[in-house]
Amino acid sequence: EKRYYRKYINNKFTCFETTQGESNLFISYEGNYSLDKVKRKVDTFLLEIRTILKDIVNRHEQFLTSLTPISINDPFLPEIILKMLKASQKALVGPWAGVAGAVTFYVGEKLLKEFNFNSLFIENGGDCFLISKNEISLGIFIPNLEKVLSIKLPPGKWGVSSSSSKKGHSLSFGKTNLA
Repeated sequence: EKRYYRKYINNKFTCFETTQGESNLFISYEGNYSLDKVKRKVDTFLLEIRTILKDIVNRHEQFLTSLTPISINDPFLPEIILKMLKASQKALVGPWAGVAGAVTFYVGEKLLKEFNFNSLFIENGGDCFLISKNEISLGIFIPNLEKVLSIKLPPGKWGVSSSSSKKGHSLSFGKTNLA
């Protein structure tokens, strides 16, 4: 699926895409780091989280298929899986509903342990992880309306998630351009 909205990123940043399986990440960063070095780390961290997710689905199929919150009695669950389970309980949805956000969060947190970016933006199908030392304007492209909603975020670390019943491969029971 073409990610046409990615063309709107500020061109002062270093940008690249990487794909593994269903995960297609767009990374944009500001900092004096080699593109090859950052890309290698992103690919490593993306493989890690995909392996964690495949393992949990292999052991607990309902993690993937449930449309309502579930609990898993396993004292050795990775922290990211615990976060997904907790978030699904708050939102009253199945844990897989948060998979794109969990992937961006996992990769983003790992990158922040390796690099001291001035700004970092990771987008995965409308779910974003970003950190900036300055105020940032985030454009949210509204499908079918060809409009961009701009929101200003103060300096800090942010997670922004969007979903559409019109675009993407996620299961949706809604009828909205963008939520």
